[in-house]
Formats: sequence, structure tokens, C-alpha cells
Amino acid sequence: MAIMAKELLKHEEITKFTSIYEDYLRENTDKKFWLVYTNRLVKFYDGVDGLKTGYTSEAKYCLTATAKRGNIRIISAVMGAKNTKTRNRDITTMLDYAFNQYDVKKLYERGEVVKEIDISKGSKKTIKVVTDDDVAILHKKGENIDDVNTKIQIDKNLKAPIQKGDVIGKIVIEKDGKVLSETPLTSAENIRKASWWQLFKRMLHQLTF
Repeated sequence: MAIMAKELLKHEEITKFTSIYEDYLRENTDKKFWLVYTNRLVKFYDGVDGLKTGYTSEAKYCLTATAKRGNIRIISAVMGAKNTKTRNRDITTMLDYAFNQYDVKKLYERGEVVKEIDISKGSKKTIKVVTDDDVAILHKKGENIDDVNTKIQIDKNLKAPIQKGDVIGKIVIEKDGKVLSETPLTSAENIRKASWWQLFKRMLHQLTF
């Protein structure tokens, strides 16, 4: 559920809806209907803006919550709680701990261009490489993170055609030889296979200059 929440939050508009605590459906009709969100933390916990409550007889009371304060967003998931009070208490305990103990240093925004590379036999000679997600370092408050290394690894022998969004490498964050995170790198654009005429003109240009 936490992994699913992380993917869902890539669609930034989702929290515009999941942060609403109460509202009408069909407000301007004769059949208006009042709804109250079962995630009460949206109203009573600073920063909570979603995400999904649930209950079944097998799973009991469940909640996958997310909260944002400043530049840090936390996802917390609880399953199998005996009641909503316990569920909310466990979620807030984890959120309190995370916000009190940790901070985030963002290195790259999602979709930021990190490199431009040559493409063999493409309609364009180069292609822009962008991050598939935010690239950030989660660290304990007060921890020294100046010695963090960033490595950009591109798949070898890339050839056209390449579609926008295709994974063509990854960005690796390391500290003291330990991998902290790996984030996919994708193509920012479509690259068609070069026509014979394009390849011929490039060959003439190389021979001339």
C-alpha cells in the first residue's frame, strides 16, 4: 500500500481531492448528498492530505496516510488495527517520529534534465535524459551528508527508435560505499530512427569537417 501510494502521489492533483474532509455531491440539485471523509487526520493532523482508508473483516481497520511539511512528505501505512482510534494513533505516532527525526535534501526535481547524450542512428543526434521522480536524500537531522556521491549511469549502446518515457539509465546516490537510492532516468522526447538521407548527410559532414 505504501508503494502504491508513492506511485499515486506522482499525480500531484490527487491530493486536491484526498485533502477534502467534507463536501456535497450534487450540491445545487434536489438530491444533494453530504459526504465526510473517513480519514479524520486530514482535519486534525497538520500536513495530512490523504490518502486511503479501508476495512474488511480479515484486514480490520487500515489506513495509508500521507503528510507534507516543508520539503518532506511522509507515507505511513497501518493494517490490522482493532478500531479507528488505534489506527489513527499508530499513524500519528509514525508521522510524529518521521517529522521529528528526519529531513530531506532534494537534489533533482522530477522531470529535470540531468544529461544530454549521443544517440546512434537517431533522427536527432542527441537526447535529453530526465529524472523519472524527485531525487532526494532522506537523512537524520544533524547528520553530515556532504560526502554523498551522485552517479549517472546510462545504458550502453542506446539506439533509435526511443520513445518518450523509456527508461534509459538510472541515477545512483551513494554514501560511504552504500547505495542510498536508485532513480530511473528516462527519455524526455521521442527519437525516430534516422532516414538513410539523414545518415548520408551526416557522413558527408564528417568527411568534410
